[in-house]
Order: sequence, then structure tokens, then C-alpha cells
Amino acid sequence: MPLPTIVKLMELADAKIAKMTADSAPEPTYDTPVDLPGVVKIGVAPKAETKKLYGDSKLLDIYQKTTEVELDVECAELSLEALKVLMGGTVTQGGTTPNQTVTYSLTAADSTPPYFKLEGQWLYADEALGDVHIVLYKCKVTDPPSTEINDASGNFGTMKFKAIAIPAASNDKWFEIVGNETKTDIA
Repeated sequence: MPLPTIVKLMELADAKIAKMTADSAPEPTYDTPVDLPGVVKIGVAPKAETKKLYGDSKLLDIYQKTTEVELDVECAELSLEALKVLMGGTVTQGGTTPNQTVTYSLTAADSTPPYFKLEGQWLYADEALGDVHIVLYKCKVTDPPSTEINDASGNFGTMKFKAIAIPAASNDKWFEIVGNETKTDIA
């Protein structure tokens, strides 16, 4: 029996990003995926260029082509390793117990954001499906990660960022939505 082509998207359970290392045929390659901890939402909004042809006092034709895919991501936790993938920069460990440190550092020399892959997993999709994944192959941050930090009387802080996905040169894919009969963890 074929799998359903209509799915419900509920219970976003995982998301990972991976720095793109090469965009050459047949498929792009990436570093080891980094978790986006406490992922709350992944908004995916294709944008298009539209042209209208008018003549003889009426609309004769409409041309429309997707130009980019906008992403809006929110996480309940801040990952320094994810910042490194999203923004560039470095993460360093230092010191010895009880004076250890971990530091994310962004300098002018390493502040060019790399391309990255984003993959999200929804666990509740349909009774016939184990899960649904969305994979965006070549993304770049457009609104750098912002964090909201509150005092003890406020809510937990969040980390949000926006990005744009473009087609990978190697496979020409903007994104894929994949329904799996059996639940499949993000690699």
C-alpha cells in the first residue's frame, strides 16, 4: 500500500544543522551535524517573483518562479556549536576543574557565515508514517541568531534566527519533505 501524500505536521522533535563543506556533483557534502537543542519551530516560506503580462485591456498571462525559501527558526536553548555553524566563529574549551570555561568567540576575521543544511523531524504525521523530515540543502543566515535573556521573574530565553535557502548547485534541490514509514533519526 502506498504511503499517504497528505500529512499532519505535529510534534517537532529534532532539528540539526551541518556546515556545507562542498557543493559539487552528485550531492553536497557537510560536516558532522550539530543539534539545534530545544527546537520550537521551523517556518518554511517559499518566495516567488511574479510578472504579469497585460495587453488588449486585460491580463494575458502570469509568470511565476520561486526565487528563494525563507526560514524562521526558534529554539528554547542556545548551542554554542550551532552558533559556530550559523555565524562562523570558534568554540574553545579552557581551564581545569573547578575553573573550566567554554567560550564562543566571533571576530572580524571569522565572521562570514557559511552555508549549512537544516533538517527537521516531525514525529506525528499520519498513522501510516513513522515520521516526516524536511531537508533544506543550502541555507545561509540572513538575520543572525538573536537571544532573549530574562531575569528570574521572566520567562526562559529563546534563540531565533532567519535564513534563506537556495538550490544546491550539485543537486539543484531547494528542499525535500520526506515521509518515512518507519521513524528515522536525523543522521
